[in-house]
Amino acid sequence: MRKILCLSIIFSTLFATTINIPADYSTIQEGIDASVDGDTVLVAQGIYYEHLILEKSIVLASHAINDDLGSDWLNNENITGTIISGAQEPSDPNKGSCLIIRG
Repeated sequence: MRKILCLSIIFSTLFATTINIPADYSTIQEGIDASVDGDTVLVAQGIYYEHLILEKSIVLASHAINDDLGSDWLNNENITGTIISGAQEPSDPNKGSCLIIRG
């Protein structure tokens, strides 16, 4: 059983895709929807007015994931410059939070 689990993890890593927002999809939710378990949705700097639902085992990150973050990580441009804002009224009343994680 342990061997099967290890092989499953290795194969999912080998075939994982990085989806770039906004280069590949204009919204983060579109990127999440297009992803499969094991993928990475990588968000470029900017302000994204979205209400996201995450129901997959993916990595959702800014480009800070590639930075060498030290003790001064709060001043990292990729962290401070990548904002997901739920400030606008959602069109769907079931999406009132900025990010909902299920599953």
